[in-house]
Amino acid sequence: MDVNIKVAALAGEGAFSIGNLLAKLFSKLGYNVIAYPEYPSLIKGGLNVIHIRFSDKQIYSPVATADILLSIGKDGYRYLKQWTEGIVIGDESVSNADLIINANELIQKHNLNPKVKNILLTSALLATLNYPKQYLIDIVNKMFGSKDKTILESNLKAVELGYQTTYRYINVKQIGLEKIVISGNEAFGLGAIAGGMRIASFYPMTPASSLFHFLINVRDKAKVYVIQAEDEIAAANIAIGANYAGVRAMTGTSGGGFALMTETVSMVGLAETPMVYFISQRVGPSTGMPTWTEQADLFQIWGAGQGDFPKIILAPGTVQEAYWYMGNAFNLAQKYQLPVFVLSDKFLSETYFSIDNFAKIEIEHGKVLYNHIDNVLPPGQRFLRYKYTEDGISEMPIPGIKNGMHIASSYEHMEDSFTTEDFNQRKMQVEKRNKKIDTILKNEQTLPKLYSKNSDKLLICWGSQILPILEVFDKIDFDVMHFNWIYPVNKLEIEKMIKKYEIIGFVENNSNQALYRFLRMFIDINADFSVLKYTGRPIFPHQLIKALNNLKDRNYKGIEILGEDFDIYELYTPWRLG
Repeated sequence: MDVNIKVAALAGEGAFSIGNLLAKLFSKLGYNVIAYPEYPSLIKGGLNVIHIRFSDKQIYSPVATADILLSIGKDGYRYLKQWTEGIVIGDESVSNADLIINANELIQKHNLNPKVKNILLTSALLATLNYPKQYLIDIVNKMFGSKDKTILESNLKAVELGYQTTYRYINVKQIGLEKIVISGNEAFGLGAIAGGMRIASFYPMTPASSLFHFLINVRDKAKVYVIQAEDEIAAANIAIGANYAGVRAMTGTSGGGFALMTETVSMVGLAETPMVYFISQRVGPSTGMPTWTEQADLFQIWGAGQGDFPKIILAPGTVQEAYWYMGNAFNLAQKYQLPVFVLSDKFLSETYFSIDNFAKIEIEHGKVLYNHIDNVLPPGQRFLRYKYTEDGISEMPIPGIKNGMHIASSYEHMEDSFTTEDFNQRKMQVEKRNKKIDTILKNEQTLPKLYSKNSDKLLICWGSQILPILEVFDKIDFDVMHFNWIYPVNKLEIEKMIKKYEIIGFVENNSNQALYRFLRMFIDINADFSVLKYTGRPIFPHQLIKALNNLKDRNYKGIEILGEDFDIYELYTPWRLG
């Protein structure tokens, strides 16, 4: 059982509400579920599409084709019919549908609220799958039970009307226990909470915004403060101030917003203040295509902030890794007193996945001091906040700690935190900070994750593009190396890992081979080929298979650039089709 459904409707007409409801309903039967949304940067007028896939086997990625298309309005049909291998369900405007639901006529005939149209269409779709009607009734009761009685009754009647559909496509059944369905950004949010985060400050920017919407919704239960600042710089500085005070805090944005936050990064680097930045990448440069996906901001993140100072860059690729790496980012920030960047992208951030559970994250504070210091300082002497140590990490008393008085500013400083322009002091502090890199490489799991089948060929990827690769892993003759830890780079160990391979290729969702060029700065690696896509959509599994077959014909040499398999597919302006 592996079924793919696409739901399409004009923006504001409920495609995503239907898609998310379907994802929850299929997960209730124990199926593995993925729900991937696509939409233009319009509130009204463009076409929204959500891809729902459910399966009784492990799945990782959405696919391009559909077994069922539910088109609310004619635009979805015109765009997506070519990608539908099964049936088309449509309202009365889709005259070529295999199953036409005269929704407006039924609503008028039974004197129902016009807003029940989507429940009616959803019910008709579920009826074609022989989905247990009672589960849908239970959810409708939960959704509308607290509202006016007539609203609930209208929606329940819509369910009954939808289930009068006699068309049957397949039969779904209960195959296991209900699974949790969660988006990438919700997983990042849960990870932050599990990692001890107490303050999230932000200025809205797609596709990072839904992380903060989630935190706002759970703030009381999770006991976190969520602050919308007046701009991105303020959002970053609020979080920096909280971390300086010993309260775990984060900020988040996308590439354009992070460009404004950049001036805060080097201050954190010099003051050695713990800080977590969440960046969900989208299509650039500039405003670009704000609601589409790309992996092109790696060098922006690595180069953020003037001067040399250590930082950590993480790029989780699955919803489980999103939770785990975000939670541990707060540990890393405090243990090493530096900025930690957690990179996502629109694809991972906004796609929903079914999961079973998450692991517990243990809190580690490192050398951040929350209790009074017994050693009494002589008159005129300050605490050695930036004391030279072998591991590069000094004790960091939070403000108000007895005998821990110090200064944290954007100026170079001596061990006691006073500003200095002494050249030898400057040299010592640079070397002290840089020692953190060796300490991190020694103490943390910094190696990429290897999926091995003992091949002599290797595919390398980072972030979310592990998902389509895992989807086809059993169909390709490659080992796979996934960089979820980007920086610092463990040069010696990674070179040992890759030297056994005769052919090495990269798979990236950008045009400039970002990870390949980045790794070449640190390790001895020469790629034989790259598979690149930069249309604004992720790589789909069938595209990767086709690209690898093409490369095989060329002895795995060169660059394979992926496009889209259609002439017109612009959700922003569907009216161009007439």
